[in-house]
Amino acid sequence: MPATMKKRAIVIVAGLVLASVVMAGCTGNAPNKTRQSSGVNQTANVTIHPTATPMPTPTVVPTAIPTPTPRLATSVEGDKGVSMALSSAITRGREITLGFRVMVADPSQIHYLCGQAVNFYIDGQPAGGKWDESGPGPVNSCWVTASLTLSPEDTAKLSPGTHTLKVDYAGDAEYAPSQFVGSFNVK
Repeated sequence: MPATMKKRAIVIVAGLVLASVVMAGCTGNAPNKTRQSSGVNQTANVTIHPTATPMPTPTVVPTAIPTPTPRLATSVEGDKGVSMALSSAITRGREITLGFRVMVADPSQIHYLCGQAVNFYIDGQPAGGKWDESGPGPVNSCWVTASLTLSPEDTAKLSPGTHTLKVDYAGDAEYAPSQFVGSFNVK
């Protein structure tokens, strides 16, 4: 191939490449395009300016969550009759009354919670008998907060041997739950 034809072919190819580069830069769909050229090597720099205005993010005001007031710790304690019944055997077929107090466990605020409902369980089952919540005793104190009275028929149903007595206080908005657990023998 003669040299002039080679030069012509190179010029034609270079012209086609240059035309395709120029055309590629001019046919985009982006608005507000700018093109800069420097010398022989042309590069297209495209700047796109958004036409939509961004929506403002709504301000969310957080809702204050109230801090719960801690509940006062409580304890359930048996009276003298309970300690005697738990230390000696209960006789089948004889009535027995067990008295319990629910009290605030904090020594700086110690007081009885009069008339509080408790649940009684023998060997994990609701105890029979009569459940009673008592009112205040002398000088606005409670001798007994709650009591369990097992009739002669109730104690006759207990088998000889060791049994577990559990007293649950469920608590409320002001006082925390607590329980008493002890074991007793039936003869």
